[in-house]
Amino acid sequence: RKQKVFRNNQFSKRENIKKDVIMKRTNDTIEMLQYQLRRYKAMRKGAACQSLQYKLQKLMSQQANA
Repeated sequence: RKQKVFRNNQFSKRENIKKDVIMKRTNDTIEMLQYQLRRYKAMRKGAACQSLQYKLQKLMSQQANA
C-alpha cells in the first residue's frame, strides 16, 4: 500500500514539473509577443499590431483558465 502512495506522489510531481515548464514557455511567449507588439507599434504597422494583439489575448486567456 505504501508503494502505491509513493508512485502516485511521483506522478503528481512529474505532472507539476510539466505544468511548470508549460507555464514558463507560455510566459516567455507572452513576453516575446509584448516586445514585438511594442516594436510594431513604434513602426506604425497596424495590421501586424492587430494580429499580435489577438495572439497575445488568446494566450493570456488560456493562461488565466489554466
